[in-house]
Amino acid sequence: MWQIFAGALLICLTCPAIGCSPFQLQPYSDLVLASADRTVALSADRPIDRPLNRAARLPGRSQAQIKTRLESLWRPSLLPTAWVNYSGLIATRYSLLNLAPGPIFQPGELIVRHMGRRTSVQYISAWHPGRKLPLIVAVSGINGTVDGRITIEILENLFNSGNFHIVHLESVSSVNHQVRNQQPFLGGFPEGVLLYQSVAALRSQPELADQISQVHLLGVSYGGLLCGIASHCEDQFQRGVIDGAVLAYSPPLDLKVLFDNLAANTLIGNQIYQSYIGEAVQRLLQHMDVGVPHHELHQLSFDSFLHRVAFPQFQKVRPQLAAEFPSLPPVETPDDLYAISSVQPHFDSLGVPFLFVLAYDDPVVSPEDHFRKVLAECSNQLVDGILLEDGGHLGFDLVTRSPFTSRLTEEYFRYWSASPTRQANR
Repeated sequence: MWQIFAGALLICLTCPAIGCSPFQLQPYSDLVLASADRTVALSADRPIDRPLNRAARLPGRSQAQIKTRLESLWRPSLLPTAWVNYSGLIATRYSLLNLAPGPIFQPGELIVRHMGRRTSVQYISAWHPGRKLPLIVAVSGINGTVDGRITIEILENLFNSGNFHIVHLESVSSVNHQVRNQQPFLGGFPEGVLLYQSVAALRSQPELADQISQVHLLGVSYGGLLCGIASHCEDQFQRGVIDGAVLAYSPPLDLKVLFDNLAANTLIGNQIYQSYIGEAVQRLLQHMDVGVPHHELHQLSFDSFLHRVAFPQFQKVRPQLAAEFPSLPPVETPDDLYAISSVQPHFDSLGVPFLFVLAYDDPVVSPEDHFRKVLAECSNQLVDGILLEDGGHLGFDLVTRSPFTSRLTEEYFRYWSASPTRQANR
């Protein structure tokens, strides 16, 4: 871990544009102003005339209203100890840290019937016995485990507020999950459907059902993309499985663009590649017949992995997936798989409140592609975003005077909860 940090520090100290994003961007103030103008314009629109989930139907609630309150929580630190973190590349190291879950958490396992197969989903959770409260279901990055530091810290704060039950799922796209279920990564859409099915399985357990008043989703990095696809499933099925809101930190909203972003920033891209595709090859793919010679598996890029592994494997299970998701569109090319495995194409019709938070200096997810373009092309007032000037990829708390992500998350989910929650003492 320290080698990654040291390398990032050296690059930042020798880079003529310290702290800047590796991507070509419009000025930060222009992006924020355009987002604010969009929020105001959409808040004056007529009521939405498509199916909405329970949170979206709550009277007097809007993303425009809560967005303004959340933005006021951002208080950058001027302490010398925070200065180095004003490089987005260095702040991003926070996304790599793990934290042992505290004693409030208990391990669990869900058995879900997914694409005709018995599928195991691991999780940890904490409950307030005998109380009916909103449940926060969190999913971390593409290779996320249950001990990602950012997610654990946020969840512990939510639990300690006394207002929420919490569940942290091992990412259903992680290598651990793939190996346990002998199923390689399929692009994201099947994994998003599995997330929806996992939440439904949680809600159906007799010992838990009476304790859950509502379900919100918290997505961290790639987990935000999966939460978006799961919300799209709620639109399609209208089963009340996800009847709360979605909050996503540093989410990629377009899978193809994410892979392009990683290819453009080789320092970060290579680290993510080795810890994900490289690990998947070592632990799973070289022991399976995926149609790619073993010696070539180590030479695949993210894009060629989707073309040569994920897409052919998706085609094999497509009939089973279509049986569970009847409105599955034709997936005849890798580009079709990219499209359905992204959140952006589903945003205009989304009936679930979805807010995402990005940093202008994120070296993983380009704000031009995943913030400006996404919002400019989305006319749905239930979907909005907050762009912060600093914080890199998930490093927001390193440049603030208080635990920003925990405070924002609690405020957001309190706002979209149907039953009143207690105001936290600050």
